Amino acid sequence: EMVGEGQYGSVYKATCRGYPVAVKRTARLMSNSSRDFGEVKLLRQLNHPNIVQLMGYAQDDMYTYLVMTYYEAGNLRNFLANNPGISDIKRMQMALNIAHGMSWVHGCGIIHRDLKVDNLLINKDGFVVICDFGFSGEVNLDVGTLDGDRG
Repeated sequence: EMVGEGQYGSVYKATCRGYPVAVKRTARLMSNSSRDFGEVKLLRQLNHPNIVQLMGYAQDDMYTYLVMTYYEAGNLRNFLANNPGISDIKRMQMALNIAHGMSWVHGCGIIHRDLKVDNLLINKDGFVVICDFGFSGEVNLDVGTLDGDRG
């Protein structure tokens, strides 16, 4: 079942060992191939409750597949559109989830470069995680530059 689609690929809901997972499928073009594996490498390093968890990855001749935790409420854009009456306290809790995740990412020397409501996932309890690190970069603190080949 397709649950999302973007410029670079599609996301499907699937089952792995009896649990729902999200499978991000992107075409294996030269430009996307390094982007996908940069995202895999990065997600393996970023172990934090507010960062989407990579469970595995695979590829075939045409596609790269990233298997990640499934968030049943979808992205933050859709959640807010479908729940206009959520309290200010809940909104602040969501903002803190994002701030904690981004603080962790920045502390690891990573810049996300594509943070938006479509790249924030939420579970049924309103807990927010950051996803889609395909455009991220690593800050080179020695010279104060951004290495864009990271993902």
